[in-house]
Amino acid sequence: MTQKGLFLRTPMIVPIGTVLRIEITLSPELPPLVAEGKVAWFAKPTQVGYFPGMGIQITKLKKADAKRIKDFLDEKFVNYHHALELKKMYAQLKDMASRLYDMRQSHKQAAHFKKVIDYAIKDIDNIAHILDREVWEVKSL
Repeated sequence: MTQKGLFLRTPMIVPIGTVLRIEITLSPELPPLVAEGKVAWFAKPTQVGYFPGMGIQITKLKKADAKRIKDFLDEKFVNYHHALELKKMYAQLKDMASRLYDMRQSHKQAAHFKKVIDYAIKDIDNIAHILDREVWEVKSL
């Protein structure tokens, strides 16, 4: 999804140029947005690298609804950048654990640090999939 259009994942394909009424739910707490759009392109089920579906260009949208979309996307991208930063720190933590493993024979405190890092990694492993999901959601917009 962008401010100008969206991809609708569906096995149903309608001709390019077809005008559609679209309801977009950005949040379960808020009413859906109603827009008009037209089919700009489509991806066939056999097209490698794409889900089957249609690219919809938004042609009519209330100004307030356009602002809601912009705010929604801005929030998603902030979350995306934070998720990427957390993933980077997680990778650094795992790298630190492997370096501590190599160091534990030569330095007594390295084994203690490794236990602490391993415990943190174990806790983070339980929620790391959430970061992957946030990154995937934004890339899927």
